[in-house]
Amino acid sequence: MKNVLYILITLVFISCDFRSNDITNYDHELAKADSVNLNLAVDEYGKSYLDNFIKTKDSSLLFRKSRFENSVIVYDWKSKKRVKKIKFSYTGPNGIERFEQAAFMPIDKEHYFIGTVGHIYETLKDSVIQHVKPKLNNDSEKSLKGTDMFFINGQNHFAPFRYKNSIYAKTGSLIGDLGTDDFFDSSQLLKYDLRTKEHKEVNLSYPHFYYDHCWGMGRLRISYSFNQRRNKLIYFFPVKPMIYTYDLDKEKVVDSVFIKKQILF
Repeated sequence: MKNVLYILITLVFISCDFRSNDITNYDHELAKADSVNLNLAVDEYGKSYLDNFIKTKDSSLLFRKSRFENSVIVYDWKSKKRVKKIKFSYTGPNGIERFEQAAFMPIDKEHYFIGTVGHIYETLKDSVIQHVKPKLNNDSEKSLKGTDMFFINGQNHFAPFRYKNSIYAKTGSLIGDLGTDDFFDSSQLLKYDLRTKEHKEVNLSYPHFYYDHCWGMGRLRISYSFNQRRNKLIYFFPVKPMIYTYDLDKEKVVDSVFIKKQILF
């Protein structure tokens, strides 16, 4: 029996027109547009929460990050066959800490971005070439006191992505107690500049309807997708069926829609 990985290609909004002067619309439906099947070996099935796809001059590659070991399996998209397995060290100068929940993204075929709890790495193949221990909000009274006070992680519903010369990844700075205004004010997205190696928190936090309530952890997880055609970030939180359009250059929400009907994938 063949195991199959279903990869969502795109989502479409039925009768959807994003207009910056109409911040909330109420007549949209969310539908599945297409999917692609990929045959996996038995020992590879179900072992990844994060898949990345890149195109190069001579190939198209799918990267599947393991959630059980420090490794990534690479597939050729055209042939749907496994190309190689990249294994990262756990310790030493090339060691990657807490890789199992890391935000992994290929910058090109052999150059990778990895964000984990308290660490940002760039690697060339399996060798670390850049290592940063971020301290966010350094000029604020809410400044993080140590590198383990925040995390960077990635899954398919909040995968890292590239826009211009920067990598954007899901972050959670854990400022304030759970359910407090400080917690809901904290940024949910980190920007890492590939040229300067500098990082910053993006002005994207929880919407107003989260405040003054106590939510379970499953209700606190943002989901997003970068729309390359529009150069906009599309995101939502699981409390309300609202989908937001975020302008990364302006660092603000430019549109939102209410989904009256949606298909569960």
